[in-house]
Amino acid sequence: MVDFFELSYERSFSAVEDQLQFVHDSGYRYVINNFSTNNLLVFDITDTGDVARIENAQIAGTGPYNLEFEPPTNPGASETYLMSIL
Repeated sequence: MVDFFELSYERSFSAVEDQLQFVHDSGYRYVINNFSTNNLLVFDITDTGDVARIENAQIAGTGPYNLEFEPPTNPGASETYLMSIL
């Protein structure tokens, strides 16, 4: 009889129509691919009354572009992020 099991796996993040929104535990470095432009912004929208721009995002590639960022760590918290073009 199984009482409990846990599964962990790597997840790949890809933008759809130059936008992606996801919820994930904090404390990770994220790489999102498939952007058609390098004019990108990243926001922490966990608290919709206090939206914060993620300033340390790095953009790489020549099309499609990749966006990489590591938000501030908030142990045990799930955060909601939004990536979009300018």
